Amino acid sequence: MAQKSRKRTLKRGGYDVYDPFFHRAKEDGFRARSVFKLEEIQNKFSIVRHGDIVLDVGAAPGSFLQYLVRVVGPSGSVTGFDIKAIDGIEGARTFIADIFDDAAVSENISGQTFDVITSDIAPNTSGIKDLDQARSVDLNFRVLELSQKYLKKGGNLLLKVFFGVDFHSLIHAVRKNFERVSVYKPESSRKQSRETYIIAMKKR
Repeated sequence: MAQKSRKRTLKRGGYDVYDPFFHRAKEDGFRARSVFKLEEIQNKFSIVRHGDIVLDVGAAPGSFLQYLVRVVGPSGSVTGFDIKAIDGIEGARTFIADIFDDAAVSENISGQTFDVITSDIAPNTSGIKDLDQARSVDLNFRVLELSQKYLKKGGNLLLKVFFGVDFHSLIHAVRKNFERVSVYKPESSRKQSRETYIIAMKKR
């Protein structure tokens, strides 16, 4: 009983600090455990190459950016944005913008196009599963829209979405725009999470 009580007191923001990925992220200097989802996807699908120009959407707190900088190397470039400020990351450029604010996004991207767009964006959850899932799909449709404008032909796109009834409409839209589309849940995702990732390769 004492052990169970102690374990409950070591949950922060709903996350169990006994989670091995939580500790590994801290030990390796990453800002969030989500980096290991990207690492696993990269190892399986090779969505990013050395020298690529990459945009990360919903980038705070910055663990995806930290990893992407390592993958693209000095000959590539990494840009990330979020509605929240992101503390500086060596080798990455960041800016603050709402994903739905066309003017702010366009002004900061300044006509640049990208080899890869990654997104780990998620809605502020309400606890109502169907509502949260619908909001997640809406965000991903917006990222898909941005990819039509800013992703190069032949480029790759990574989306995170909450699985539910609207998921198939999103997959259908992605498949219309990319040659190869896979759905994947990394082992580092929490078992109770409904999140899954869409890996879209070679924009048409």
